Amino acid sequence: MTKVSIGLGPVWAPGKNEHLGAFAAAGTHSAKRISAPFARDVRGTKGSPAYRAHMYHTKVPPEAIAPYIEHYTARGETVLDPFCGSGMTGVAALRLGRRAILNDLSPFATFLACNQTLPVDLADLRKTLRAILGQVRPILEPMYQSVCPHCDGPATLKYAVWSDVLRCPECDHKYVLWDVAMQDDGRLKQEYRCPACRAELRKKLKDRVGSEPVLEHLRCRGGCDPSEAPAGPVPDIADNGFWYPTDPIPEGLDELSRVHRSGIRTVDGLFTRRNRAALAALWDAAGRVERPDLRARSLFAVTAIMVRASRLIKYLHTRRMAPGPIIGTMYLPSLSAEINVLDMFSRRISALCRAAEDLRPHRGEEAAEDVCITTQSATDLSAIPDNSVDYVFTDPPFGHNIMYSELNLLWESWLGWRTDASDEAVVSRSQGKDVSDYGGLMAAAFGEARRVLRPGRWMTLVFHNTRADVWNAIRRGVESAGFQVEAVQTLDKSHETFKQVSADGAVGYDVVVNCRKTAPVGGRQITFADPVRILEDLLDGAPDPPCKERTARYLHARLTGELVRAGQPVSLDYRELLDLLEEHFTRHGKYWLRCPTKKQKPS
Repeated sequence: MTKVSIGLGPVWAPGKNEHLGAFAAAGTHSAKRISAPFARDVRGTKGSPAYRAHMYHTKVPPEAIAPYIEHYTARGETVLDPFCGSGMTGVAALRLGRRAILNDLSPFATFLACNQTLPVDLADLRKTLRAILGQVRPILEPMYQSVCPHCDGPATLKYAVWSDVLRCPECDHKYVLWDVAMQDDGRLKQEYRCPACRAELRKKLKDRVGSEPVLEHLRCRGGCDPSEAPAGPVPDIADNGFWYPTDPIPEGLDELSRVHRSGIRTVDGLFTRRNRAALAALWDAAGRVERPDLRARSLFAVTAIMVRASRLIKYLHTRRMAPGPIIGTMYLPSLSAEINVLDMFSRRISALCRAAEDLRPHRGEEAAEDVCITTQSATDLSAIPDNSVDYVFTDPPFGHNIMYSELNLLWESWLGWRTDASDEAVVSRSQGKDVSDYGGLMAAAFGEARRVLRPGRWMTLVFHNTRADVWNAIRRGVESAGFQVEAVQTLDKSHETFKQVSADGAVGYDVVVNCRKTAPVGGRQITFADPVRILEDLLDGAPDPPCKERTARYLHARLTGELVRAGQPVSLDYRELLDLLEEHFTRHGKYWLRCPTKKQKPS
């Protein structure tokens, strides 16, 4: 493992930022006093240039954060995000003329946040990225050369489809899954026969022994439209002496265990040989950029395509397409797409330049003076003075849903950094952390947020989980820290993670909890809120269907938020909410209706 060297002065550090205390102390404060919380639902969009510049496991679009910052702060005041992820809070703050302190446990997350918020000259950035593209083109172009099946002329590979190769447990015969299980409708059979012994089989990870290309999607240089063709021989790709990580993938982890079960033992195994060599050439060229800010942005451009360049991209033969990465999870699909790295990097230049141009008119070059980024646990922000921050907006870890330190291994192995998972706020079997441990870490983080927040100021917490025990850990942490929950709303991020659409009991809306710093720290009186009455009120105030306000996912988010606001334990998981809706209300398709005449079950 080799560490990337980037020196960006007081703006960012892959560890604790020694300039953090001075930055926080230098903030100016207005006399603005907000007595009423922000009081409307917000819908985000993933079309923002900053949002689209680089993927991350969870993100709140900056356009969805901006209304909260504008409501709770004045220009020149300081916003803190103790779980900043890819830095969208910083983007929103800088756009509005606020200062931002961004913190995360993951050095890769703060690396992203730095590249999203640090100003860079647009002409210099475009020139640098195009120069990198020019350097690697002679190396990469031959890797993706092919032959058009129509005119026999030269063609360029857009992407190749790779299929699992498995071993029959009955006769030891190796077979290509595509060859024996692909149906005419483009779907794989659940059950099929071994081509050698005719035993009836089902695909199992333990039988996987490798993969091989089966199909190519091409672009003919002569103007034909070959669409797709059977895969040719795998080219003999040389690594050209460029470095790439070979870090071992730890065993027994929560998310990465399925990668191990697929037979992948090291990080380089997450890429085909061709795409690994292409990324290594790009990484070498980006790392040689002389100016530190442009070197950081160049490496950022390469990490932005790494997941799509990996074997984690599923190919959907029914649609003849390879959609984006599956957010929040890591596994090798049976049919994967090996996408042309040169094409992806060329397109990424435009995306990064749009993001840089989007931030520039709002702050200009002085934006570097308005952001400080540090890499450390949110449970100890002791470098920040008491009562020095004007507002906290954060989207903290979602309990057991996403294992950030494991998912970041793919990127961090290239950068040479590692997340210290000892203070990672997750529910994790491999880390030995249950809901109580998670709740304790979150309570400590909220306690630090309250300490640095000015009296009477606000914290906005965006959270998403289906489990009542996780929500109760968050509720207890907020209250024990000395925050008073004043209002709740929902946030529709306008996109869903893989786990939101596939996991049992998944929900689709985040709950937004608006809290005010109260004094002294102490408990609050719990007011009883009847879940059925809350649902009745929500449905009475909802528009006629079709509307999101009558879906179970929306109702779950609002009910959970109202229980938290009342200081009452959250007693319903998502599945239990569905049972409650079935018992007391009427369903019309996916929409729920108030039905006062419906018979109640005897008590």
